Amino acid sequence: MMGDITLWTCFCLILVLFESVNCAFPKFHGKIPTVPVTEDPGPPLFLTPLIEQGQIKEAQAAANVSFNGFKEVISYSGYFTVDKTYNSNLFFWFFPASTDYANAPVVLWLQGGPGSSSLIGLFAENGPFFVKTEEELELRKYSWTNQHSVLYIDSPVGTGYSFTNGGYCRNETKVGEDLYNAVQQFFMMFPELQKNEFYISGESYAGKYVPALGYTIMKNNPEAKLKINLQGLAIGNGWSDPEHQFLYGEYLYQIGLIDINTRKVFQDLEQEAVKCIQNKQFGKAFDIVEALLYGDLNNHSSVFKNATGFDNYFNYLYDQDPLNEEIALLGTYVQRVDVRAAIHVGEDLYNAMLQFFTLFPDLQKNEFYISGESYAGKYVPALGYTIMKNNPAAKLKINLQGLTIGNGLSDPEHQFMYGEYLYQIGLIDFNTRKVFQDLEQEGVKFIQNKQFDKAFDIFDKLLNGDFNNHSSVFKNATGFDNYFNYLYDRDPLDQEVALTGAYVQRDDVRAALHVGNNTFHTEDQSVEINLKSDVMQSVAPWISELLSNYRVLIYNGQLDIIVAYPLTENYLQNLKFSGSDQYKNAKRSPWYVGDDLAGYVKKCGNLTEVLVRNAGHMVPADQPQWSVDLLTRFTRNKPFHSKPTKLRH
Repeated sequence: MMGDITLWTCFCLILVLFESVNCAFPKFHGKIPTVPVTEDPGPPLFLTPLIEQGQIKEAQAAANVSFNGFKEVISYSGYFTVDKTYNSNLFFWFFPASTDYANAPVVLWLQGGPGSSSLIGLFAENGPFFVKTEEELELRKYSWTNQHSVLYIDSPVGTGYSFTNGGYCRNETKVGEDLYNAVQQFFMMFPELQKNEFYISGESYAGKYVPALGYTIMKNNPEAKLKINLQGLAIGNGWSDPEHQFLYGEYLYQIGLIDINTRKVFQDLEQEAVKCIQNKQFGKAFDIVEALLYGDLNNHSSVFKNATGFDNYFNYLYDQDPLNEEIALLGTYVQRVDVRAAIHVGEDLYNAMLQFFTLFPDLQKNEFYISGESYAGKYVPALGYTIMKNNPAAKLKINLQGLTIGNGLSDPEHQFMYGEYLYQIGLIDFNTRKVFQDLEQEGVKFIQNKQFDKAFDIFDKLLNGDFNNHSSVFKNATGFDNYFNYLYDRDPLDQEVALTGAYVQRDDVRAALHVGNNTFHTEDQSVEINLKSDVMQSVAPWISELLSNYRVLIYNGQLDIIVAYPLTENYLQNLKFSGSDQYKNAKRSPWYVGDDLAGYVKKCGNLTEVLVRNAGHMVPADQPQWSVDLLTRFTRNKPFHSKPTKLRH
């Protein structure tokens, strides 16, 4: 019961949304197979009618998650209806923090994808527990929920347990509006949190979502009846400005994953993609990136995989994603009938937030933060922008305080720089760098000409290979199946992802989560296909405007490929905001957690930029303790330690 929560204490409330397991950007940790429902987990729990009728206590009681397998961790879950025309419903799972709940900043987390379930982040990165086996969870030591309340949402509709009858999002404006609606409802559901600071955070493709929501909040807050106390944004490894992030060839060359010839291949494709972006041919730009890095949609290996042998681009220490097995297990778990029943799963995110805060009115005063990673580099700004725009006139104002984006894709035009990066880290050679850079330039031109589909095609050809059914340039040049961490050619998270997928689809888990027998969307590419043109579009203008009103944290894992630090740095250098000149000359300082050198920090006005050492695309998974310190210092507005606790010898 919510009455019990008011006796607790917590630092902040976080909304977490995650990218899809099989998506265009980036190709996430393995695939979660859909598990057939063998028993009746009960009907899904739709909370919007209760919220609209003002039956807040009844909604809270109905949403309470009761399941022995969840280690007595208190939580709430169910559905917010965000578009009645299309029967669009967003699934959420809310975990009140275990400390200082009444005064907590509220943090929204957006994962990216587009189309990844937030349950991946919950179980594999930063939630209160992780899947040990298909039958058992284990508490996580460095959980974000220890000092923050965390709200996970499957967004956009069609992601995870969320669903729609055709109302898929096609741009970040819609993503931001839906998130804003969800945040509004959240603070209606928890009115005591409305006064609290609110932060938006996310990673990867949330590099677009974070600014989108932040911008929406900023524009709406002045007239909204329920004003969101937005204080800041944080973006980790975010895809935000593709035109200025298309620099893979040089980067992969510098870290030794490609040779000089392959760098040329990357750079040619990158230049092509940038041209597509500049010409607004976003679909063509996407196709180039797909061919270069992914190969997901064309069923061919990407240039990246062919060149490096990597199946993983989230951390270059691994050629295979180390989380794949964990995520597969997660997928099985969350689709269990008992888990479905427990979590009640039988303009989307903003509508969901409105319903959430209506359902938990005691949280409306609390600070609210939006966070996410990867493609959530778009979701986070989208929701933040929607809140900002709607808050002034909204009846229920969301107390948005900030946004965080981790390894986020936010500005493709300025993040199309893979060739140089891959060259610098040694994954491609000089010639392959040229291939990357030529494609990147082409992709950027498409973006600039607003040919976003063409830009996407180049992106897919260069990195992913999902849409053209061929290996990407990246895979062909490096042999990598993973671009989340360049220490691994395969994603080390594959097993964990597999475990998560298995767990959440168990019948008993379904029942506990109130999801009913609704499909857990993992293989369906509807979300990705509908957002194809969106991938190559930038949310940098929203981020720039949000910086005038809120604090924004942009962080990157040092070992990421798909949204590498130099790609993020390039689009940040091109931001136009009041402190842009000072930012370019700001001092970079070391950041210590205890005696550990965790990374490097650069701060100017409302913008905080952080590089996290020894981490790939999924920073909370790779460095859980450091990510907690990162989040807490941002939400509490505390300085980062520039010296170790003890003198080093």
